Amino acid sequence: MILVTGGAKKLGAAIVRALAREGEHCLIHYRTSQSEAEALAQETGSEIIQGDFSSLAGVEQFCKIFFSRFSSVRGIVHNVGNYEIAAPSALHVQQWEALFQTNLLAPVAITNALLPTMVRGAIVMIGATALCPQRADSYSTAYTASKLALWEYMRSLALEVAPRQINVNMVSPGYVVNSIDQSSKIPMGRAVSHAEVARSVAFFMNPQNVYITGQNLEIAGGTRL
Repeated sequence: MILVTGGAKKLGAAIVRALAREGEHCLIHYRTSQSEAEALAQETGSEIIQGDFSSLAGVEQFCKIFFSRFSSVRGIVHNVGNYEIAAPSALHVQQWEALFQTNLLAPVAITNALLPTMVRGAIVMIGATALCPQRADSYSTAYTASKLALWEYMRSLALEVAPRQINVNMVSPGYVVNSIDQSSKIPMGRAVSHAEVARSVAFFMNPQNVYITGQNLEIAGGTRL
């Protein structure tokens, strides 16, 4: 079973569908989108689970609910994430804290809880483009900082769990269709589709690709090259 956080709608739903086409059984996490999660579960033969990752207490409660129903996972897709467009001085410290809670600390806490149950599994994190080398950013500073931290965590975790035949990677979309942030300066002239990103996630989750680990694959159409 593969846990997909934020799997009820948009990119998360596309990831669930892509994994289901590969024969994977998914656990769709949702916060408030229960009806969408239920419809997608019926469509793909998946299961659903509710959780609020905006606080450590919420993540801990999610993990308790998970272990009351399941004993293990084969993989995790950390798709849940928040986004803020603002210069570094424009965000209040509570907004920085909220971004790091959802984009970094929740994936770390969930991984730490579920990792002991994984055997020859896979973990994929949704990142951001142009994390390395990283130039100064006054457009979405806190968001980029949280994803940079997630990228470093991904690489370190990949090294730690490689002896267990668990691969850990990151998929980083550029401007995604229907997202709150768009640009007219994409070299390929269009935003990336949910399906294009989802196929890359499914690639990393395939057990045949376990030897690929610690990598950040950008699906960005040349953005920020």
